Order: sequence, then structure tokens, then C-alpha cells
Amino acid sequence: MNRILVTGSQGQLGSDLVTVLRQIYGVEQVVESGRSPPHSENNFYLYKTLDVTNHQQLQTIIEQEQIQTIYHLAGVLSAKGEKYPDRCWDVNVNGLRNILEAAKTYQLKVFFPSSIAVFGPHTPKLDTPNYG
Repeated sequence: MNRILVTGSQGQLGSDLVTVLRQIYGVEQVVESGRSPPHSENNFYLYKTLDVTNHQQLQTIIEQEQIQTIYHLAGVLSAKGEKYPDRCWDVNVNGLRNILEAAKTYQLKVFFPSSIAVFGPHTPKLDTPNYG
């Protein structure tokens, strides 16, 4: 079975994505993760606290949970990124680098979407093109 790790699983995209992935692959196959403990105390799903800037913590979860695919959604968005640029760089760039290095080491599949922020405020909300 394909074991899936979703980073940033408590964000807007992540919370919707884990629901769909669980419907497709089964509850036991999807591991949620985020820098903070889960929002809900009634979280019956598998959740791991993970800071993607911590390479060793990431590797430990991959090994313990036998992860084969990562959906990387962890990131610092625009407003906070402008306020805390060093943290933004660390999470968005070094975090992605850690994910990609782990993917190379463990031969994992990785999906990492972009955001509407790369296109600017006048980009159409529906049918957004794949170019800026």
C-alpha cells in the first residue's frame, strides 16, 4: 500500500486534501503532519508533529511510518513571510530542500503545489493558467 505523508495538513489546502486522500487510499494510509499539535483534540487520525526544517525529524517519520509519497504543503504565506523573511526562507526553501533530499534518499514520490500568490492579486480565481 502507498503510505502518504501530508505536510502542512492543517492548512486550507491540507485539510481538504487529507479528506480526499483518505477516501481514495484509506484512513490508515495517510499521515498528517504540521509544526503544531492537531487543532482538534478529537483527532482520531494518524498525526505527527513535524517541522520541515528539521531534516532528522522528517527522516524519522519517513522511516517509522514507511512513507512512499509526500504531499508537501507546509509553508509560510505572503503576509507572515514579509514580516518574518528569515523564517519564511527557512520553511519555504530549506523545508522544500529537506523534502526533496529525503525523496532522493528514500526514493519517494513528491507533490508540491505553488500558490496563487505567485501570480498576483489580479489572477482569475477559476481556471488559473499555468503561467504567470
